[in-house]
Formats: sequence, C-alpha cells, structure tokens
Amino acid sequence: MENLIKETPVIVPITLDNKIISSASEGEFKRIEDKFLVSKKMQDLVFKCLSQNMDESYLDNDTHFTLIESIYFDSSEITLFKDHFNLLIPKRYKMRVRRYGPNGIWNTENYLLEVKSKKEGQCKKVRFTIGQIELDIISAGLQLQLTPRLIQLNQKMKLETLQKRVEKVNQLIEHYGLIPSRSVKYKRFAFERNGFRATIDIDLEEKSLIELQGINPQVLLQNDIWNKAALLVLKFKGEDKFVLELKHGGNIPRWAEKMLEDYHIAKTSFSKYCYFTARELKNLHPELNAHIPQIVPEQNRTIQ
Repeated sequence: MENLIKETPVIVPITLDNKIISSASEGEFKRIEDKFLVSKKMQDLVFKCLSQNMDESYLDNDTHFTLIESIYFDSSEITLFKDHFNLLIPKRYKMRVRRYGPNGIWNTENYLLEVKSKKEGQCKKVRFTIGQIELDIISAGLQLQLTPRLIQLNQKMKLETLQKRVEKVNQLIEHYGLIPSRSVKYKRFAFERNGFRATIDIDLEEKSLIELQGINPQVLLQNDIWNKAALLVLKFKGEDKFVLELKHGGNIPRWAEKMLEDYHIAKTSFSKYCYFTARELKNLHPELNAHIPQIVPEQNRTIQ
C-alpha cells in the first residue's frame, strides 16, 4: 500500500504509544478511555500538568514524541463507521493497522494489527504483529493464515492466543467485507504512572483510501447516524484543538480531576476515523448540510 514501508525478513520489536511491545507481549488491554477536545491555547498548561504528575512513557530516554499512522479498515458501505453511532448495537468494532515513529523516524518494518471492541462503555483491544506480506493479504480482503512466519513474528505469544486473534480478524474481514478505508497520522506525547495513562495527539493528517461519493446520504439520515456524526465535525477543528485521552481502570487521580475542573475541559465522544470520514461525507454530499444539528456545549464533570 502507498505510504507503507516495504517488507524485510528481520524480526524486530515495535513501539506502541511508546512503551516497547515486543513479540513477547500478549497485547490485550481492557480499560476506560476518556477523551477530551482541548483548545490549543491550553496545550502548554495541560502538558505542564501531566509532566509534573506523570512520567514520560517512551521506548527510551531519547524519545520525546512518537508519530503514529493508523490504517483503518471498513466496508465499502462504511458499516463500521455507521455502527459507531448506533448504540442499539451491543458490541461495536474497529480494525486498524498501526506503525510508529519515535521522534518522527519510522524505524520498524513491522506493524500492529489491532481489533478494538466497545461494549457497555468499556474498550477492549487485542493486537499482534504483522509484516508487509500480511498487510498486503488483508488489504486485498483475503484471509490470514497461521503461517510459520506469522508465528515467528509473535514468537512469545501463546500459539492459542495468536490463533484466536487471527480467527477474529478473519471473521471481521469476511463478515463486513473489510478493506483499507482511511489513513490517519498524528504526533503523540505519552505519559504514565501507576497504571494511569495520558496521551496528547496533535497535527492530525488523513487520507481517504476508498471512494465515498457513492454512499447514499439517505442511509446516513437513518437511526440518528448523521446527527451524531455531524457533531464530530462541529466539535473538532483540527487547526485549533488537540486530543487528550485519559486511560484508566475506572478512577483517575484527584490532580487530574482538578486539572479538568480548573481548565474547564469537558469529556466528550470522539473518533479520529469517524471525524475525518464524517467531514468528507459532509463535503461530498451538500444535502447533508440541511441536517446539521445545533451543538450544545458539554458540561465538565468529575469522572468516577
């Protein structure tokens, strides 16, 4: 695929959100992810607060930020995009392939294939390592095989665990007809202490990988999908906001609650993939502009 690096036979560890994740990791996360869209005028204040109360979370002491590229997969009818806004669906999925660049340098020939599910407000993410060969296979809508090469890439993961994750990816590809849909790149600063994690994402860029002109706008107007999608476009303007995420098991430290209160930072719902997709749909289908909802300021509240 365009913009993705070429295959190499060397098996190397990869970074994610910039703790090292080698092929030894089981790579499963269950946590609550609170998201906030914050004015860039507040960036230095938030950065200072996080730096004073947390530790930088990177591969080594020489790393001070990471570039991340995510390739999101969806159907040609953007089913996962539409499911994201349909709360009647008990379990919603995202599938993406990620690569990382500590200090802006893409230093690995491997990627992370991630399946993210959300049920009753809790996110679960599982992942495993793939290379360019496997990326080309799933990009063509084909099924992954549990090959010796894939096992070697994940050599310290239990074979049974890897097999279940490969099967889940194949199920999603077959059920939804998944293909590469959108590339999203951004710069991330990461912090962590005592299991509490915070990230700041800036300089978001994107590129559409599928044709959305053929999407029927009337379908988007069903089940309140477009009302919710359009709110993303209204809430976020890439030039004047950054994305703050707080990741935890159910409680956040008091100092973090105070930061949110003092700076009037309100929790919100946000997806980079869904934002850029909704923005493109709005531009492609002018008739959707007649159905843009009125945005209501979100009230800040203490996170339990």
